[in-house]
Amino acid sequence: MSPQSAGCTHFDQIREVSARTGHPIVRSAEPGESWSWCYADEAVVA
Repeated sequence: MSPQSAGCTHFDQIREVSARTGHPIVRSAEPGESWSWCYADEAVVA
């Protein structure tokens, strides 16, 4: 299953931020949710 098929509509943006910062970032795939999480900083990303 690809991130796109899991419902991640902003996969390219998340991948770009991860590549630029070197931090692993995930985004919620739940309908109506728009949060992201940075594992390195242990923080929500706006």
